Amino acid sequence: MGLYPLQGGTPLVEKPPVSLELKPGVQVVEAEEDSLFKLSGIQGRTLINLLGNKGACEAITEWIPWQTICTVESASFKVSLPSDANGDISTIVPLEVDKYYVLVGDVKNGNAEFIRLQTQIQTELGSEWFAVDATSTQDFQTVYSAFHTMGKKKINFSGVHVTVYGAKSGMHGYVDHIRIYEINSDQYQFVTENKLQSEEISRLYPFVNGMMNVLNPYQKVISGNMCPSFVDWSRGLENRVISPYTLHITSTLKSIFSVSPLIRVRAGQVFHFSCTVTGDGQLAYQTYNCKKQVLNSYQLGRGTGTSRDEVIGGTLTVTEGTHYIAVRVGKDVAASSNKIEFMNPMLSYGSFASTFCPQHQSIWAAECSLASYPVDGSSPDELYIGNDGKPYVIEHWKKIVFDQALSWFTSVSKTGYKEIGTALNIGYRPTHAYLNRPDGLLLSYTPSAQEAVNCFDIAGNGVYLNLTIPNSLSGWGDNYSNPSKDEIMACLLGYKMYVAGGSANIDFNGVGTKAWAYHRTDGEWQDVGVNVPTVPAPEWTFFQLQYAKSSPTVEQINCYELGSKLMKGTNLVEIGSGIVIREKVSPAYNSALRTYGINAPVAYGIDSILKYKSNNIEGIYRNDSNDKNWFIIQDITQSYGESYADIYEYHFDHNAEYRATYLMTNPTLSSVFRGSLVTNLHGSVSRANEWLSRVEKRLSILENNQSVREAPHWIVPTLINGWLAYNVNIYGAPSYFKDCNGIIRMKGAVKSGAFGELFRLPKGYRPKNTITIILLSSNGVSDVVSGIDISAEGKVSINRGASTFISLNGVSFLTEQ
Repeated sequence: MGLYPLQGGTPLVEKPPVSLELKPGVQVVEAEEDSLFKLSGIQGRTLINLLGNKGACEAITEWIPWQTICTVESASFKVSLPSDANGDISTIVPLEVDKYYVLVGDVKNGNAEFIRLQTQIQTELGSEWFAVDATSTQDFQTVYSAFHTMGKKKINFSGVHVTVYGAKSGMHGYVDHIRIYEINSDQYQFVTENKLQSEEISRLYPFVNGMMNVLNPYQKVISGNMCPSFVDWSRGLENRVISPYTLHITSTLKSIFSVSPLIRVRAGQVFHFSCTVTGDGQLAYQTYNCKKQVLNSYQLGRGTGTSRDEVIGGTLTVTEGTHYIAVRVGKDVAASSNKIEFMNPMLSYGSFASTFCPQHQSIWAAECSLASYPVDGSSPDELYIGNDGKPYVIEHWKKIVFDQALSWFTSVSKTGYKEIGTALNIGYRPTHAYLNRPDGLLLSYTPSAQEAVNCFDIAGNGVYLNLTIPNSLSGWGDNYSNPSKDEIMACLLGYKMYVAGGSANIDFNGVGTKAWAYHRTDGEWQDVGVNVPTVPAPEWTFFQLQYAKSSPTVEQINCYELGSKLMKGTNLVEIGSGIVIREKVSPAYNSALRTYGINAPVAYGIDSILKYKSNNIEGIYRNDSNDKNWFIIQDITQSYGESYADIYEYHFDHNAEYRATYLMTNPTLSSVFRGSLVTNLHGSVSRANEWLSRVEKRLSILENNQSVREAPHWIVPTLINGWLAYNVNIYGAPSYFKDCNGIIRMKGAVKSGAFGELFRLPKGYRPKNTITIILLSSNGVSDVVSGIDISAEGKVSINRGASTFISLNGVSFLTEQ
């Protein structure tokens, strides 16, 4: 029996699913009908940059200049000749005999004859050089050279050089994202026999700091209109959004523009942008490179100012080196109208104008780490969708982060370093294991780990993990032989021990008072006092261990957002990684601006920052709904990363729980999405109904749990009335948490506020009736009994005691709402 539409009697034709393979980056997908994307799998990949963090070209301390001056400009190295002689910068990289390697870097010539990126290998027979040159002055180009060490008996020295050729003072060039990866013989043959273009070599061997897996993959689909609504555009007070796709500019001032968010594109693509204009407003667009720096600006058209509702526009062609575009509307110095209206901005794929339609966005994302054997990609972890509609990973690789969950001991003290250990108890010694230091250095996996610094082993048939730590990292001098487990943990959290009152560059040798400091981003030491730190140092990344499992296991992913859909017609599909899904945030208040902000430490303080540096904030959610009242702003000078968000105080809801979805700035690996499109007609009826029922069930679970499934964690509230966190390194940030039994628990300490409300609990975290709990406080001289009142409306208030120090530890109650 055939299936029939609601009207008419023609049976619907069976349409098989359309197989689809989506590669990392941006691609255009044409869909015959509205279609659901059904994922079949994502495979893991691991890359290990043997240069570690040195390849990021953000700190010159690990590079040696020779007849050059090296500076950091826009997060890249500028290498200049101070005299009429060629010169270079160089750094050491550990290479081994009988291996294949590829050297890759992003290079731009400034005004020299050419810039050479090369590897030097020195053996008993002398030095060999493997080089590649860059001459383009237009933009960074990705260059590479493959080489091997087969047949060599011993390598005495190996390093990477960046050389400026031209031998004239003032000549210079730029370099960024240098990486060296070990590859196998097949990969070596492929890259040496084929002259790969910049885009292809970047896709095969993207830049990573140290060791990196496919982390938090996502698929973002933009359908119909590639241009977001005016609500999401940057705009000033003179730019008023009348409706999502109507913008008014009312001002006598000149040069007033609104700019769209950056739109990810790739070279060779063609778009058409059009807009309905009343007045002599201008349409334009800007192009940006991979660093989001403006390359060029182009005018597309201008209204005549003599008639209403003129449709103007033009074609945008994406040139080589362009990674993003942004469209712009406004009035320039030539405009005579004091009121201009823009309606229905439409950015369509292709060289011809399309009928206006609103933009449709959907996303598929999962927080997970997918690994493989680094050299050839074998034994990859694989993400798949189970029969219950939830995402799972067939995991071949175990990943362990050295956070506070591990307990450590000192096993051996040697000159210049110490060996520390922890219980692992896995029952075997893995064939392949990798341990990455926070600075990207890969430790050597060897049974004789204690005999050398920066080595590790999984010993005793998998019972113990042992690794050696240099004194320069820990601060434990040779005469201080037995650091405690808390002191070991402080080292692994990014702190160095030293003698209080002295220099942090000098190790602690058992004499004097212990103190701790961490390295700031400017390279200087920041003292944190004489108490052992228990929270990670700012911007610290943990040691990471990764080893092959004896047999694969199936692991469920707990944090995800599913439901990718392609609309009929043209779809712009972006495949990427590094997304953070609806992280709980605590917006901070700026009384001068009368706004609340997220991820802007300059204007809103350190408590406003996200867990990771943000490349782009995708959305701020208020109790599960995307809150469009937030302004998302790209500004590296104000952000922890590259973007922050703020909102006027009259739009802020004190009783709501806020979350942010954003992309991390740190480079991550992406992988191919393999799946199929389940189209409408018979395909969506016969195949999608059963699958959609699981999707709907899955999404209802997400909606009932703030749209993500995740382990509960501490919520940091916004403190008011002048209250501040007291010594977060010792007591942690003031925060609360609801356990599985509905009990609210608090921790942390506060100081310096005015008696009254401390913060407010959201619905679901409040007691049925007002309760009072006795607390300990201090006036700086003696202890004073204090108390905290928690009302049914969620007000958490301190009305008595002393305000120099008040502890929240031990506060707990049963929630009734």
